[in-house]
Amino acid sequence: MKLIDCIDRIPTCLSSILSVYENPETLCEELFKQCYKKMHIIGSGTSYNAGLVAQYFLAAQACIPCDVFLPNEFKHNFNYYNFSADDLFIFVSQGGSTKLVYENLLLAKQKGYTTLALTENINGPIAESADYCIDMYTGHEEFIYRTIGYSCTSLILCMLGLNLSYSDKAHIQPYFADAHAVISNLDRIKHIAFDWFQINGARFLANSKFVVIGDGILYPLSKEINLKFLEMIPKVSSSYELEEVIHGPQNSFDNDTCFFILSSGQDTDKVGKISKFIATEISNNVVIIGPSTTPSVELNCCDKFFYFLEVACFAQYIAYWFAELNKRDLTQPIYSNLNSYISKTL
Repeated sequence: MKLIDCIDRIPTCLSSILSVYENPETLCEELFKQCYKKMHIIGSGTSYNAGLVAQYFLAAQACIPCDVFLPNEFKHNFNYYNFSADDLFIFVSQGGSTKLVYENLLLAKQKGYTTLALTENINGPIAESADYCIDMYTGHEEFIYRTIGYSCTSLILCMLGLNLSYSDKAHIQPYFADAHAVISNLDRIKHIAFDWFQINGARFLANSKFVVIGDGILYPLSKEINLKFLEMIPKVSSSYELEEVIHGPQNSFDNDTCFFILSSGQDTDKVGKISKFIATEISNNVVIIGPSTTPSVELNCCDKFFYFLEVACFAQYIAYWFAELNKRDLTQPIYSNLNSYISKTL
């Protein structure tokens, strides 16, 4: 078994999510009977990054506000936030036993807030302690470098927010149609990623640093891609918002850096100009993924709302192939003795 087998399972997992969320009351009937003023998502790493992309999505497509917190930030600033008794607190932990997420869940429960666990381990301590629990539909993801978990978590949080915002099923149907189109397109995205990597993979891997740049909803996605490059290849990597990258960060770039620009199509002119600046002044190892006024890897995303899942798919595959080319053993963490110093889980 290889990590690429997990990436290949993503379409099936996403299809399972859609089949359930078309009738969300079958998940937690009581949960969807209540009216919530705001969603608060608490998670680490990939779970946090999935929450960020859902936050962007819901701000544009739903009428329920959404905050996202790292567990340590949530814990140490808990008493300063203006939370409401009508808020929903969502604790995301794929393994179901992240220590600080669990402690934060208990903190919220002590205050009487409504808590929801999103996890693959519905028998774990976080699931058992929450008021409600929703399956992440990843099955058991065999590798600690999460790919299925990212895609499933982000889709579930988006669908959850839509269903909490709108009781009219007809209003939500276009989003389901859109998500089904995404799933149908992921196999084609894999082939596009493979073709790109065959031509460019070795040249890009020869660089010591990676930079991922994103605009719109692809900015929070850039954070997850950055994390995958860091932990899977591994390479020094950083992520930036499209406008921000031309301010202070650009002073640290050199020709030993390769660049991935994720274009949502919202500002193709700026994407093209930044790409031209990088290619002319810094490094020719720059690729645009998505629409641009200059040549790019055009994924031809066939959807309107969930195209970030297609861009994520492209990045997941190339991160895996980069790791393989770099002879990285993805069955093992780099520092397997970390737990002898500090443990992330209960």
